[in-house]
Amino acid sequence: MVKRTFKGTIEYTAECREICLAEPIIFSVQHLSVERVCLESKEADIISLKFFIINEESLEKARDIAEHFLDRILNKIAFSFNAYVGIPRFSSGIIVEEIIAEDGTKSITVHPSPTTIGISTHGFFKTTPPAHRITDLLNDLPYEDDLLAHYYSQYRFVLLNTDPIAVFMAFYNILLDILGDQKGVDIFIRHHEPAVQEFPDRRYGKQTLYTKLRNDIAHAKKDRPLKQVSEEIKTILSKFKMLVRKAIEQEQHKHDKGN
Repeated sequence: MVKRTFKGTIEYTAECREICLAEPIIFSVQHLSVERVCLESKEADIISLKFFIINEESLEKARDIAEHFLDRILNKIAFSFNAYVGIPRFSSGIIVEEIIAEDGTKSITVHPSPTTIGISTHGFFKTTPPAHRITDLLNDLPYEDDLLAHYYSQYRFVLLNTDPIAVFMAFYNILLDILGDQKGVDIFIRHHEPAVQEFPDRRYGKQTLYTKLRNDIAHAKKDRPLKQVSEEIKTILSKFKMLVRKAIEQEQHKHDKGN
């Protein structure tokens, strides 16, 4: 009886400005055809995700499997370490077919894919997170629900933007998704930042500084040009980002308690 086996790797790279891994990190995902995944830092500002695939004959199917997990992994890295993680690019892929004939002779066929052009990068200050922390985070991926995955995705793609108004509004929309409405957002903000500056609001009596800035953008006024609002946003954006992270982490805790 002839025996055929298939093994291969599918690799993607992405720009990552804030994380430098001291050593490769191996973790698992929940799929019978994925033996393991390796995350490592490549050249400056680049991370690589390599999927070790088994029992798949075609590169196309192997890529489909890898891409099912790719963005979830990158989104989790971006959120957990507050890191800019860019759009991934297919880097290389290979499937090795081994045939063992009835008489025991072996033949090997290699099915490679073209290697793509690399990613241009810039120099950024980097931190080196503990390998065990990343491994724990990524091993949790199969157990996260779609709503958490949605928040991680939103957070990561906000970090890809550089315009302060666009970033602020996208962060505020995440809070609205989680907390329901302006009232819920302000209650959450007051709880986590008791000294937050407040302003009159016709509907709710008072509104926090963050909600006022959001409303100033949504309802532009001649005496509040967007350039002025943008400058104010720059001074509070880092604090606001931490509030958004707390809201997502709150959803994480709810999910953990439910399991």
